[in-house]
Amino acid sequence: MQFYFLSVILNIASGLILIKSLAKKEAEPLDSVEGEETKKSGFIDKIKDKMDGLEVLQSPTFVLVVAVLSLFTGVIKLFKVAGGSPVIFGDFFPAVTGILASLTLLLSLYMSKGASGIKLPKVLETIFVEKSYLVGFVCLIIALLHFIMPGVIFF
Repeated sequence: MQFYFLSVILNIASGLILIKSLAKKEAEPLDSVEGEETKKSGFIDKIKDKMDGLEVLQSPTFVLVVAVLSLFTGVIKLFKVAGGSPVIFGDFFPAVTGILASLTLLLSLYMSKGASGIKLPKVLETIFVEKSYLVGFVCLIIALLHFIMPGVIFF
């Protein structure tokens, strides 16, 4: 049950970090425009407003710890499942999402250091760099489903 708990918590933390990175990316152009008031509506804007106070999510040390723990937990969850689920498929999506979130976080840390000597294919750059918030939303959804239905196949 410890890895079940870690999987849920780390998927939530990874998702929040990746969504917070979207809020940070979109806030930079808005700061340069002074005096203009933008109307905020929609689901994503409401989430970004709620997360303004969570500055710990942008700490590089915190992000690195969450990424490493998420990778470790994701790999372990591929082999150890919660409850009485089948061994191979029991926690497949939470494990894969944890690994995917970890790789996305590590890549974002690497790119933020300015050492972008690596050239990614366009598809991977779009998913893991430009639209990393989508990975964050998937992490949150999978974590919620995994928390609600721990013994169901795939969740």
